[in-house]
Amino acid sequence: MSASFLCEIFDHLPVGIIVLDRAGCAVVFNRTEEELSGRRRENVLGRPFFQEIAPCMAVRDLGDRFAREIGVKPIDVTLEYGFAPPHLPGSRDVRVRMRSFESGGAPYGMLVLEDIARELTIDRMKTRLNELLIHDMKNPLMTVLGSLQYVQQYGGPHQSVDVREAFEDGVAGVRRLQRMLLNLLDTTRLETNVMTLRRERVDVADLLRDAERYARKEARLRGSQIECEPPAGELWVEIDHELISRALENLVDNAIEHARRVVLSASADADDVVLEIADDGPGVRDEVRERIFERYVQVSSPVAAKTNRGLGLTFVRLVSRAHGGDVTLTCPPSGGSVFCMHLPRSSAPQR
Repeated sequence: MSASFLCEIFDHLPVGIIVLDRAGCAVVFNRTEEELSGRRRENVLGRPFFQEIAPCMAVRDLGDRFAREIGVKPIDVTLEYGFAPPHLPGSRDVRVRMRSFESGGAPYGMLVLEDIARELTIDRMKTRLNELLIHDMKNPLMTVLGSLQYVQQYGGPHQSVDVREAFEDGVAGVRRLQRMLLNLLDTTRLETNVMTLRRERVDVADLLRDAERYARKEARLRGSQIECEPPAGELWVEIDHELISRALENLVDNAIEHARRVVLSASADADDVVLEIADDGPGVRDEVRERIFERYVQVSSPVAAKTNRGLGLTFVRLVSRAHGGDVTLTCPPSGGSVFCMHLPRSSAPQR
């Protein structure tokens, strides 16, 4: 296969292709990248790419990483960013993947560049539409909740047990739907770093008890058993109480959906508090254990043929990281799943 034939293939690809030699000089610059960058290949080939052609990529650590790792170990990195080329009007939003390879015993690096401006515009439109829909749905939802609570409270002693339980189920269902809407809205805010945390010192034991109380009825309806094992001593965290409570509720909901027994507990070291939700369910396969925190990941299990567990767990991870912590998942050999939310430990409030 001739070099000219390969160049023809590169020129017909719908993404920008740049190949760099070991010194970081461009040896391939395809037609799509000419169009995307506004540069002619004869002005690029043979020149140090990260220093003279695209210093903005060097700023994003690509140049340093290329110089440090080319010919030493495999390179495979993907990132997205926007920049304003000095020779083009407006800005450019791109997804860049840099991979290394060898040819004839010599190391090379290949950059694959994809223009994602339209994709980002659509994402922003979806986000705005979601925000508007959620905002418009919150008001009628509050009306339904208020009406149910009013009848529940003032319906009189003549109500049968079945009627009272029906109202309790209705109130619980509306509150769950309300929480789902808030989580959807706050997921977007957390992803775009526009959410301000309202921190306060909270007793970890109270957090666990509240989460257990929240899920008690749902667990009973599903035939699951939920237990709370609060820490023996005082443990405190400085958190956005509402966000962490909703994140915990998501983890508990997820557990009782897939298990017969769920246990809430907490532990700590000098720096961190760990909130643990353990269950005796079927566990999560190794290949999806990390991806389960991504949006809309489908996980099959013997309990549920196909369950969408992605959005709620995405919210949990975003909330944990916004507090300087994280969430992890392990599946013991004996079975089940253990979700751990790690949060920075706080001192007890002054009495």
